[in-house]
Amino acid sequence: MSFGMQDKRTLLITGVPRSGTTLCCHLMNSLRNTIALHEPIPSERFNYLGKVEAVSMIKVFAEDRRKEALASSKVQSKQSGGQIPSNPVMAGQGKLREEHVTLDYLKINKYLSPDFLLVIKHNALFTSLLNDLLKDFRCYAIIRNPLATIASWQTVDLPIHWGHIPMGEHFDKELESKLSSLDSILDRQIYILRWFFQAFEKYLDRSQVIRYEDIIESRGRILSKITAQPFRCDSDLANHNASANYRNLDIDALLNRLIMEEDIFTGFYTVNDLKKLAKDMRTL
Repeated sequence: MSFGMQDKRTLLITGVPRSGTTLCCHLMNSLRNTIALHEPIPSERFNYLGKVEAVSMIKVFAEDRRKEALASSKVQSKQSGGQIPSNPVMAGQGKLREEHVTLDYLKINKYLSPDFLLVIKHNALFTSLLNDLLKDFRCYAIIRNPLATIASWQTVDLPIHWGHIPMGEHFDKELESKLSSLDSILDRQIYILRWFFQAFEKYLDRSQVIRYEDIIESRGRILSKITAQPFRCDSDLANHNASANYRNLDIDALLNRLIMEEDIFTGFYTVNDLKKLAKDMRTL
């Protein structure tokens, strides 16, 4: 395969952590002739790679997974119980929620043509390499109401809870330096949120950025514009923006801080969007 032009058979999904990117993989796996993978590339493979080498490795990885899926009817991905879940993090209150996915092989129980659609999702990794990846792949980003996003970050046992984003820091030394200079976890989280939104605004067309809320409201049908296949979802999707997991958080403190930084999400969400969600969260 020549990598001089975009690979139309492979779609890369990035997004802000906890914005619904795994849900997108879950939904797209219901489509015919489509396989969607949740963070299938082990992060340690990038330990000694620069950006150029990393992009080359991703291209080879995608082609190898395509061959593997066709030859053996299985492919490696983070998964739970043999499936990509709609949410990789367990529910619960009173302690940090942990991931319930592991890297393992998924069995493929449907027909795949040689040109099947392969979807690969990595958030920080693909965002940090986005400008270069766009030369070879179609890329889309998933975002979510910033108040729900920041609230979720307070409740999960992931590096983002502590204000760090390892793959982003590995490939963006300015990001790494800035985060190391900030003492407050919330300050670091706000800076990371800004880093994601700035990358999407800089490198992607607005049509390549999809809101979690629009996925829920459309029952996944909005994803048809990137997969070129109609969705047939027979049940409503639950909107978890006002989740009970956030019941013990200081929602007003998070809201006020985000309003101070509203330029982060201008063009995607309004302050009123955040205020309306805060009102719903206060009733939990």
